[in-house]
Amino acid sequence: GADAVGTESLKNLVLPGIKGFTVVDPAALTPPDLGSNFFVAAADVAAGANRAESVAPLLRELNDDLGYAEARGVTLGSLVAENGDSGAEFFRGFDLA
Repeated sequence: GADAVGTESLKNLVLPGIKGFTVVDPAALTPPDLGSNFFVAAADVAAGANRAESVAPLLRELNDDLGYAEARGVTLGSLVAENGDSGAEFFRGFDLA
């Protein structure tokens, strides 16, 4: 998820140079996110923007060598279901989940 802990963890992977990332979080931003997540903007909270879609572009700015930065405002279960399998094939594309 793109809460404070998830975003901070992802930042610590982006800075040294991972190939890319996908953030999955269905939640909309709330006022507590603004106080706990450095990558959240007040305008995004006011607009009720999706957490993943708000933090992914800012994380991408930390490393110009990223191959991809994807944000999905859905649950992980629905993302796996989109692929029509039990999840094993979906996760094969990732080195860390």
